[in-house]
Amino acid sequence: MKKSLSNSCAVAVMARAAAAVALLLGASTAAFAQARTLEGAWIVVTQQRNCTTNAPIGQPHRALVTYHAGGTLSDSSAVPGFAIGQRSEGHGIWRHDGGQSYAVRWVAMIQFDTPAGTPPGSPGFLAGWQVATNAIELSGPDSFTSTGVSEFLDLNGQVYRVACASRTAERFK
Repeated sequence: MKKSLSNSCAVAVMARAAAAVALLLGASTAAFAQARTLEGAWIVVTQQRNCTTNAPIGQPHRALVTYHAGGTLSDSSAVPGFAIGQRSEGHGIWRHDGGQSYAVRWVAMIQFDTPAGTPPGSPGFLAGWQVATNAIELSGPDSFTSTGVSEFLDLNGQVYRVACASRTAERFK
């Protein structure tokens, strides 16, 4: 009886040790896998660009973007061309196109109209939508570069402006 109790304790200890090792390996594997994918939270700097010449327009602005498992994303941007509260948070989808390349598409609501110059330097916006498409290239496990195009649509779905941008990003750790 004493021998079987000792064996039971040894088996329980070994099972707990194996579970702890599996948990640690799983965490390491998850961290390693995340480092090779877009999935995670990113600090993004966006530079608006002239769509024809690629020359920078204005000052860069920042955003926090989270690429969720399963291919969705959440975007929170500080775009100085919008009036306070005018642009909603962005939501979208992403996919892996192979290698280090990803394709992204997202949408944000433009809540109300503003004339040009409101705020200063703004081209003005109509209530409707901002729909953006981006091509992302991971440049390391914790950085990426991106180019993209935003279409601005009025409430009838008519495109009234197209804007181009480049982005650099660092993974939030």
